[in-house]
Amino acid sequence: HWKGYFEFQKNGLMQLAAVISTLLDISKFETNKDQLSKEMLRIDEIIFETFESLKSVNPNAKLELAIREDVKNAEELNILSNKRMLSIGFLNLIKNGIEYSDDHTIKVEISANEKSLTVYIINNGPTLTPSEQENLFDYFFRGQNSRNKIGIGLGLVMVAKIARLHEGEVSYSIAATGQNSFCLKLNRA
Repeated sequence: HWKGYFEFQKNGLMQLAAVISTLLDISKFETNKDQLSKEMLRIDEIIFETFESLKSVNPNAKLELAIREDVKNAEELNILSNKRMLSIGFLNLIKNGIEYSDDHTIKVEISANEKSLTVYIINNGPTLTPSEQENLFDYFFRGQNSRNKIGIGLGLVMVAKIARLHEGEVSYSIAATGQNSFCLKLNRA
């Protein structure tokens, strides 16, 4: 019994330490964007890597990846970005998508043009109310659907900051199909 309790506490502290470290790095990069090293990366590869790391924690998770018709060739999936930061952003979005879905399934759709690359993360979970949507990217905000879930309300704040570091933005909407849809748009430099 005590061993399980201490293991839970240790995991919580490690998670908090990782969040603090990431927020400190983001703050450093916000102050001086030149310190943020970027390289050309394939967005679909980052998504697959992120999903595989989450699958070890949640073996029931399922990923459906679709490349939209506006993507004409594989080069359009490349984006100049910081791999660590972008991976952390996708980790939070995909983890939330899986956790808050009804069936542990997320659908990821990638759209691209010469100006931007957009990733949609869609799930079948309960949708958010208008007031929850308003506060979604605020510090320590947690919606009604997070009552029995572990978290501190900083994941989406980090995603929004990471998107801005990449000249982009993140948003939430309810898709025409009634599903949750997070949209991460990254502008090409």
